[in-house]
Formats: sequence, C-alpha cells, structure tokens
Amino acid sequence: DTTVLIWDASDLPPLPRQKLEAAEIEPHWRSLREPDARKASDAHWKLAGSTETVLPFLKERLRPVAKLPRGDVQPVLDQLEAREFRKRESAAKRLNDLGDGFAPLAQELLDGSPGEELRKRLAAFLESRRWSVPPTGDDLRLMRSVRLLEAIGTEESLKLVEKLAEGLPSARATQEAVAARERLRHWR
Repeated sequence: DTTVLIWDASDLPPLPRQKLEAAEIEPHWRSLREPDARKASDAHWKLAGSTETVLPFLKERLRPVAKLPRGDVQPVLDQLEAREFRKRESAAKRLNDLGDGFAPLAQELLDGSPGEELRKRLAAFLESRRWSVPPTGDDLRLMRSVRLLEAIGTEESLKLVEKLAEGLPSARATQEAVAARERLRHWR
C-alpha cells in the first residue's frame, strides 16, 4: 500500500499553559532522563506548558556537549585496568555515564595501543554512541531537552538551541540541536 495521509494541523489549539513552580520542575527534569518514554513524554508536555519558569531552569542546566579532557576521566581509565573485576565493572558503568563528550578521547585512546581490557571497554563505549543504539542517561535527557525547546518554539528557546548546536559536532545532542535550529528558523 502506498497511500499517504496528510492532516492539516494548522488549527490545532496551542499548548495548554500552566505555571510550574521551581520545585515542581525538578521531578519532570529527572523524568527526561528515564528510559520510560511515556513518563518522559508526560514530563515533556508539562514542561513545555510552563515556559516562564522552565526556560530559566533549562538555561542554568543545559550546556553544549564538549570534549572531556583526559585529566577528568583518568581515574575511570585507571580503574578499567585494575586487577579486581569489581573495580573494572564499576569503571565500565561510569564510562558510559561520561556521555558523548568522551567519544573523541575514547577514539584517540583506541587508536593508540591500549591494553586488551581497555581496548574492549573503549570499543564497547564507542559502539554505544552510534545512532543505532538508543541514548541513555544524561545524553538522552539532553536530546529530549532539545526537542522540548523546539516544542516551546519561542525566540528565547531558539537562542538556547543555537547555543547547544555549537557543541561537539560528533555528539548526537549537538546534531539534534542543529536540526532543531534549522526547523525553528524555517518556521519563523
């Protein structure tokens, strides 16, 4: 079947506006990090309907993805080569929490001659950064925040999207911000 259905959405009502107090924003912010898409979607729309308090909150917390310096991650790298399995496993979990900002350094380390354990862990980390693998944790929240800013659609949210689009070009959230920036500019 090659049927294409098109709906005219130009007359949809605007987002319901409700003012969330600062204390009410935090639980929704945490929900954007959760793997449960329904919970995150509910949080997204509640946050989108409270631009007065949400935009200042997001301005404080959202930063473009930046390359992590080696000194910031060296303790984790050292633990990846520890003799104790428990320490290596703990470090591997912390490695994933470093997010897309660690990817350039991980690739540099992999291009060198790391030990077998470190090579295996770095390769797994880089594989988890591919678009075919769903993001998790803070990377997921950052990508959902870009979509939230796009849904808000104000001049102020566009400025924040533009700031996020200046991040590390290889980061998925940066790529999302670039695409959102172009869509927002197109509809202005």
